Amino acid sequence: MNSRTAMYAFGMFSILLMSNMGCIGLVPAREIIEGMREEPKLEELEFKVNINHTFVDIQLTPFVIQETFEVDSRVTEIKAFMQASLRVGDFGGGTEDFNYVEATLSDSNGTTIWSQRLTESGAQKVPTFTPPFADGTWTLRIESRGYGEELLGLQKDSFQVIITVTKECWKYPQEEVCSFD
Repeated sequence: MNSRTAMYAFGMFSILLMSNMGCIGLVPAREIIEGMREEPKLEELEFKVNINHTFVDIQLTPFVIQETFEVDSRVTEIKAFMQASLRVGDFGGGTEDFNYVEATLSDSNGTTIWSQRLTESGAQKVPTFTPPFADGTWTLRIESRGYGEELLGLQKDSFQVIITVTKECWKYPQEEVCSFD
């Protein structure tokens, strides 16, 4: 009878051990696979706020547009670019109040980081801004006035403002997207 009880206990112990071995066996298997995996790489992603506008008629009131974007501790630089084609302004003669593009970039505290006004055709690239940055919602505000006509299509003032925000992220092997952890 003693051997029968021992055999029963051994059988139950074996079943219990095999049922738990699957869970316990996963830990070393996972560690081996993690050890074979490549290390994540620190990469930089660029996000752009791009505002374009072409005037198709005479605007007596200024055209105003405002865009917002988020800045956090992972932002490594912010760049601004502005260009305009203001044909009336190219002829000079005091048209600054009637034909212009003015862009203002403000941080989350309301502090003006960059401001630029163009009254003639051209492009303006500003220096790159580097940390520290105020975390939160930043605002790009553009006010402009230009002229255009649809009849012959010869006169159409236009502008473009681009804010490029560069962020650091971790790129893990076998994954398509960056992770911000």
